[in-house]
Amino acid sequence: MALDFNNMKKASLEIILNDEKQTKIHLYTPSKKLLTELVGLSKGLSTITDDTIDIEDIDQLYAICAKVMSRNRENITISSDKLESIFDMEDLIIFLEAYIEFTTEVQSSKN
Repeated sequence: MALDFNNMKKASLEIILNDEKQTKIHLYTPSKKLLTELVGLSKGLSTITDDTIDIEDIDQLYAICAKVMSRNRENITISSDKLESIFDMEDLIIFLEAYIEFTTEVQSSKN
């Protein structure tokens, strides 16, 4: 008997981007490193008010979403620049909420 991680069926969240090709990707749950970045971003965003948000905060949000989206079954790299061209802030928030819900559901089902 062998446990082969190369052929494992893993849970994924299907995302269809609103780009010209309507690119379809299947996102995996985050790695520990990516999860640490997401938690750090979450803590940072909770302290931001309309008066204190700046371009660096927005850049960081796009960067972390690009990293999350690049962790996909299709091995497609999604850049921050691509996300900036197809996602507005509302899209990012909707995406993060859906991804966190997906990750939470996967974690809950394993217990």
